[in-house]
Amino acid sequence: MLRIDPIWSRHCGDRQRQLASSWKIEVINYLTGARRGDDTSERSALSHAPFGWKQSRWMNLVGMGFGAKETAGAITGDVAVRLYVRRKVPQARLSPANRIPARVNGIPTDVIAIGTPRFHDRPLKLGAGISHVQGGQGSLGCIVTKPGDDSWYILSACHVLAPAGIAKVGDEINERPGANNAGAAIATLTEFEPLKADGTANTFDAAIARLDDKASVSPTIPKIGVPQSPIVDATLYQSVRKFGAESLATIGVVTDPVFETSVTAAGQPYLFTDIIVVKGAGGPFSRGGDSGAVAVDAMSNRAVGLVIGGGTQGRSFLSPIRPVLQRFGVQLLQ
Repeated sequence: MLRIDPIWSRHCGDRQRQLASSWKIEVINYLTGARRGDDTSERSALSHAPFGWKQSRWMNLVGMGFGAKETAGAITGDVAVRLYVRRKVPQARLSPANRIPARVNGIPTDVIAIGTPRFHDRPLKLGAGISHVQGGQGSLGCIVTKPGDDSWYILSACHVLAPAGIAKVGDEINERPGANNAGAAIATLTEFEPLKADGTANTFDAAIARLDDKASVSPTIPKIGVPQSPIVDATLYQSVRKFGAESLATIGVVTDPVFETSVTAAGQPYLFTDIIVVKGAGGPFSRGGDSGAVAVDAMSNRAVGLVIGGGTQGRSFLSPIRPVLQRFGVQLLQ
C-alpha cells in the first residue's frame, strides 16, 4: 500500500496542484537562497526562481514535480518533491553547497536523472541516439533486411544494443538513450554476436534489433544520404564519412585497414583483429556515444563499417561491415 502523505491525500484537483506548487517553490527557494514568494498558486516553481538561476550551480536541474519517490529505479511508496537532473552525480563527488538534501524544511526530495527533455521526433534518421533499455548511448547505424522477411532491422554495435552481461533477445531498444533517461521503445533486440573476453579474437562488434514500426525510422544519414550497396572493403587512404549521435557529421581517412588491438570496456579487454583505423580530418572522427554509426565511402556512400570505439589523436576504430552482414544474413535496405 502506498504511504501517501496525509496532508496531500486530504486535497484534490486544483488544491493538490497549489499545495504541490508551494512545496516545490519552497525547495527552489532553499536551493537558490531566494526569499519565500507570496503568490504560489499560479506560477511554476522553476519560473518562480530568481533570474539567472540556470547559470548557477543548479544548471543541471531540468525539471521539478511532486509524486512517487524512487530508490534504485523502484517506487518506494513514499512521496517527495522530485528534482529532475540531466545526469546524477554521486554525493561524494559534490561539494556540500551543491548537494540536494534528503529533506528541505521537512519536505522529502528525490533526485531523478532524465537527460535533456526532448520531443520524440519521427521519423528518426540514421545516426540518432539509441540504447539498450539498460545501457548507455550509442548510434543507430543503418537499416537491414532479411530475404523473405518483411521486417526492418536496426544494425548497430553489439555493446550498444546488447551490453555484455545484461542483454537478452527480446529486450527493448530505446530512442533517447541511457538507463536513466526517459526513452521511447523503437525496436526489439533480435540477434547479437556476444563479444568474447577470453582472449579469443573478435572480428566485429554488431547486433540487430527488429523495428517496431517501419515508419519510425528514415533510412537516410543526415548530410550524407542513403548508405549504398554493394558494400566496399576499407582500403588505405580511403576517405570516409559518418553521422553519429555525439559528434554528428565528420570525415576521415583510413590509415590502417587490418588493425589488431585489445579494446577495453569496464576494465575488461576484448581482443579484435582486422578492424579499421580512421583518422579524423580537422578533429576526431568519432566520440563516445557514436558507437554503431555506419561509416560510408565519402564519394560513393557505399557502406564500409560500423564505429565501435577509438583512441587518442582523433583515431577511431570500425568493424568492417562485410562480416557483419554475412553473420546475420542481412543486406542493406535499398
